[in-house]
Amino acid sequence: MALLLVVCFSSQKLFAQDLQLGLTGGLNYNIFPADNGTVNGLGFHLGATADIGVSDMLNFRAGLILSDRGIQEKSTLELLGSTTKIKSNSLPLYLTIPLMYKYQTGSLSFFAGPQFSLLLTNRVAVQTTVNGDEVTKTVVSGSDATNGMRGFTYGVTAGAEYGLNDNLGVGLRYIRDLNSTTDSDLAEDFFNGIQLSFIYKL
Repeated sequence: MALLLVVCFSSQKLFAQDLQLGLTGGLNYNIFPADNGTVNGLGFHLGATADIGVSDMLNFRAGLILSDRGIQEKSTLELLGSTTKIKSNSLPLYLTIPLMYKYQTGSLSFFAGPQFSLLLTNRVAVQTTVNGDEVTKTVVSGSDATNGMRGFTYGVTAGAEYGLNDNLGVGLRYIRDLNSTTDSDLAEDFFNGIQLSFIYKL
């Protein structure tokens, strides 16, 4: 975060020709390991980027992006002629800071680097139905929903971007956390995500 602020407020004369600010947003496909395989869900991301020219083909990109790592999990139990369904939704919101080197050739560019994520909030909703009729619905948000979750995670990211014109581009990148979402060294719920982004250069 400090790096991005330095970039934004550094001398205009120094970076006028080499600094490119932009806005980005799009969809997330979130994947977490679970006891019975994996759980997944769709989310969104929205934020700002700053590209600093290092050479004709190499840039450094810093980002400050809000990212929704929502997942949905469903289970069904058949017992004595009754069907019980449990649907759980988790909607954690993170502030993510990707720091990437970007290699550009023509309209196509490739990038990779570390990413740091700060947990801002979470919302968990659990709905139970029996034979189609809702029996219970519980919603937990705020600090109660973040108990047991790490406040800070780190990982790596890599992907590619294609420039549609001078101002608009589309990108696809993969993210892999290197520490668990659960605040335990024994946990193995490492976040994996795929982001489809649209980038507007200011």
